[in-house]
Amino acid sequence: LAPSGQRCLSCAADFALSPDGARCVLPAELIIVDVVEALLVFIGIVIALGIFIKIFFFVQAARQSKRAREHPRESGTPSSFTDGLLATKVWNYNQKELNMTAIRTGLANWFRARLMYETNAEDLEPDPAALSKDTDFWARLSTCWLCRVHMRFIVGVGLPVFYNFHALPAIAALASGAAAWDAARRSLPSEADFAALANFDHDGVAARRFAEALYANLLWLYWALFAFSILHALGQKRWRTHFDRTNSTMEDYALSLSGLPCSWTCEAELQRHVEKWFDVEVVGVSIGYNLNDPKIPDLNDTIWRMKERLVVALDVGQASGYGYSQALASPEDLELVKGEDQQNFKALVPRLRGAGFAVVVFRSKADVDLVRKVNRGILAETEVQAETEAEWQKLQKAVGKTCSSRGFRYLEKKVTIGGEFFPRGTLVCPSSEKAHSNRRVKLKKFVSVTHSCVEPPSVLWENLGARRWKKRLAQTVVVTILVFLLLLALIFLPLGRYLLQPYSAVHAAPGFLVQQLQGFIFGLANNILGITMWLQAWGVGFSTWDHLDSFIVIFGVAVSFFNTIFFLFFGLWPELGGFCAAPLGGHGDRGAANVAAAFAAEQLLANTLYDTLVPGWLFSGFLIGQVMGNVWPNVQNLLLLTVVFVCDCLPFNIAKVLTLLIPYNPEPSRKTGRSRITARQAELVFQPKELALAWDYASYIVMPTVSFAFFFVLSPQMWRIFPVMLGWVAFMYLFHRIVTLNISKKQMHASEGLVIYAEFLWGVPLSVIAAAWAFWGYRLGYNEIARIPIAVVASFLMYFGSLLLLGVIQSVHVYGEVDVDYWDVAKRVKFSWFNCNPVHVLKSAYAQESFGGEHVHAPTPFFFGKEYFFNEPSAQERRSQPTSA
Repeated sequence: LAPSGQRCLSCAADFALSPDGARCVLPAELIIVDVVEALLVFIGIVIALGIFIKIFFFVQAARQSKRAREHPRESGTPSSFTDGLLATKVWNYNQKELNMTAIRTGLANWFRARLMYETNAEDLEPDPAALSKDTDFWARLSTCWLCRVHMRFIVGVGLPVFYNFHALPAIAALASGAAAWDAARRSLPSEADFAALANFDHDGVAARRFAEALYANLLWLYWALFAFSILHALGQKRWRTHFDRTNSTMEDYALSLSGLPCSWTCEAELQRHVEKWFDVEVVGVSIGYNLNDPKIPDLNDTIWRMKERLVVALDVGQASGYGYSQALASPEDLELVKGEDQQNFKALVPRLRGAGFAVVVFRSKADVDLVRKVNRGILAETEVQAETEAEWQKLQKAVGKTCSSRGFRYLEKKVTIGGEFFPRGTLVCPSSEKAHSNRRVKLKKFVSVTHSCVEPPSVLWENLGARRWKKRLAQTVVVTILVFLLLLALIFLPLGRYLLQPYSAVHAAPGFLVQQLQGFIFGLANNILGITMWLQAWGVGFSTWDHLDSFIVIFGVAVSFFNTIFFLFFGLWPELGGFCAAPLGGHGDRGAANVAAAFAAEQLLANTLYDTLVPGWLFSGFLIGQVMGNVWPNVQNLLLLTVVFVCDCLPFNIAKVLTLLIPYNPEPSRKTGRSRITARQAELVFQPKELALAWDYASYIVMPTVSFAFFFVLSPQMWRIFPVMLGWVAFMYLFHRIVTLNISKKQMHASEGLVIYAEFLWGVPLSVIAAAWAFWGYRLGYNEIARIPIAVVASFLMYFGSLLLLGVIQSVHVYGEVDVDYWDVAKRVKFSWFNCNPVHVLKSAYAQESFGGEHVHAPTPFFFGKEYFFNEPSAQERRSQPTSA
């Protein structure tokens, strides 16, 4: 500075003198500020343009309505898509009106498919009168208003236990803030003491008093949170047990058969076998089919398209006030439903193979409990043929010695024969020479009988039988790493080189705006990695949402921890250069002259970390991620559909490129004014996104852990972050309740595995507090540095061991529940093991004779948002003697 202190005489490397000469600035920082200002202007222009387009189309619609009233014959809807009006300008106007109506139908379906619209959850809620008689504390707690406010619109147990989980980070924030504040209050009672530490306390006396108080408070904080976490896990299990006891859902009436022979695809025959094995009459069986069979190309897509065309036909035929007119459907789809789909599916049925999975549905809960207690598995005989000589030789090598009693042998190794997997221990039946010459063999597989802990909509039927899942899992990891490296190369390395490194060289920090932008970028990068991981995990081939969510929460926490630590280390690099954890207990080789500099570095690190997290990382990045992930896609799709199909004035090549940005890529017409979008296409485009509870759980593990990092920095202001964290938890809860539930798709959240894994992973932030306690013990000279990793491992093992011993990390099932007839529950909840199974639905609609006898007939597929299908009596599933379709 100049002697007057008013102007800079020279600037450090990479810095430049500001135009007014009052300070040194980074050119990159000025560019960032200019870019932010330009983005704000651009967003304002886009909003204004959107309002103008909306007003324009509103005026156009009003003019067309007036024209329709004045000239009804000219502007009436054509009776057929193939009549002579195709070539007229009048038809073009009508087609645009139809396209606009189709888009409105898609938006209406978005409204119906939301989690908080006319859900059947009220039927799933426990009866308040019954709860008032329950002496269980957790059951009675659920009757209070605070808990019941998040019990509305429940579809499964997963949502209430997720909201209950908010108590862990909330109490942790409250207790941590109290511990940090109390340490500062007791050790620095006067303003002079506080100023001494805040001004870097040259003799270190005030710093040592503060560290001793913090060391003592961290010990009681850890044990208090440890005890509360265990009690909370016990309460969550009690709540899950209470929910299962007081609700009747489809999983209460089902047992799953795993390991069935793939050739067993006749429902009526399997039902007869099951009734013979279990000695009880059952409602029916729902067989899972291998829709990824390599012998039938594009089988999954074929089944999906047939089911979609069936949905269109059901919507067109609705007489309950829902659905849409025939003019909004594709004539080709309706024609296929009437004839060709039925013929193609009948030809396809004999080629279908099972996925080795089936669900047995019982009439009462008592039957399920009885069969489950008595049966653990059955032996199912099947005959298979080796497709190649090499496969046959591999089978012969896997066969063990003959059993002396009955002549059976068994497989000593697992093998795959004819595309079907046979585990080790499978019995090999004696066979004739002719069978050997044909490479045929009879085997008896062990079929396990287990209780199905998921609901029918939670089964990913299209993934049953998926193979090479390990390869897809590795691909998910690789793609996530590549996206991380891409973010590193395109964003973070330039940010570090041109912004952070110059500040690090002069031991300073960027300005407040840049720190907020830095936190926002880091939070947005987290969201990008989360979306990438979610999309890749969907293609791994998990058979249920439970398995998918369990993978997401574990992998998500791991990825979030890695990139959070990396990004924070990257962003705080200028301040971390001066952090050395100066000893406060007389050990170490740092002299008193360096204590002030060490304290200054810790103060700067704490302030920069706080400015990075608040509000950029905790709030701004999250909100921008929500807007870009949930709000903007719908706005973008609406604008693109309006431009391509309502305005319909673009050249074909440009329209084709724009439709690539729209989900499911609706096809434009090569002729201007002839593009058509159906109502079902619009429904698929605007369908809400699923509720990503697994990724939300990861946030409640990672963010408290990051906040606990303040316990490692000597700062009397460390307590400031914990009220913010408490506010963040409250903000996330309210945002989820008020916003997220209103824009998310209805979906079953019946997974107990998700909350079990989350309870287990809560041991990570607890271990960080234990590490902080050992860290301050080291700085005070009470223990060696090696005790820090020991404290982390011991804390995690102790927490996990306590959960294991108390039995809280396992799924619950209540025996002896109040019984309700299956058909009453099916009529109430509408979904079942039959109408959620796509192949079973198509069999019921097109090939009832393929059931092989009397069986449950479910011709209407279930979709959340399409519950009105079941208002028609003919849509209800029933047991009937099949006739020719």
